[in-house]
Formats: sequence, C-alpha cells, structure tokens
Amino acid sequence: MDSLDYFPSFDTFGMVLRSVIQIEEFHLYTEKRASERQHLEELKKAEELEKQRVLQEQKRIQEEQERIEIIKLRQELVHKANPIPEYKPVEIKPSAKPLTVPLSPQFETEKRLKAKH
Repeated sequence: MDSLDYFPSFDTFGMVLRSVIQIEEFHLYTEKRASERQHLEELKKAEELEKQRVLQEQKRIQEEQERIEIIKLRQELVHKANPIPEYKPVEIKPSAKPLTVPLSPQFETEKRLKAKH
C-alpha cells in the first residue's frame, strides 16, 4: 500500500480532490414524519369514506322501510264495506194496556193574569 492513500490530495486552489471520509446517505426525521402523516391521513380518509358508505346504506335501508310502511298504512286505510247484518224480524205484540185518553192542559191563565194586576 502506498502511504499517499491515507492523505487527501489537493489541487491548485487548496481544495481536497479525494477524501478519506465517505459520505453516508442520511434520512431526515421530518421526511419520516411526513410519510407517516400521509399514511395516517390516507387511513383516516379511508375510514371516513367507509363511515359515509355505512351511513348512506343505513339511510337507504331506513327510507326503504318507511316506503314499505307507508304502502302498508295506505292499504289498511282503504275502506272496505261490510255487509248489512241480517237480524231476525221484529215481532210486534199487541199491548194489554188501555189507550190514553187525551185531556187539555189546565194552565190557569186567568189566575196568572189576575195575579199580575
């Protein structure tokens, strides 16, 4: 091995041409947080869409039940005529009481007229 391999070489401006230090790739925590946040937002959006789908399905089912209930109520409200019941004929029996003798009422109007004067 050559001893020059361990020392960097300089160009005319004093800049290092070759370096012993190797640059490793690095990752910023902000990039990691941004990717996690994006993943969480996607999950949240998927949950929200699922919740909306469930609510729409429940609403559709409820509207269908209400529609069926209205149809049932309308069918029940339709008037259906009942036939006239047939009873046994009324038998009229003659009465044993004597007939009433009519009498004129006695208002005694003359007494009232005299009492006023």
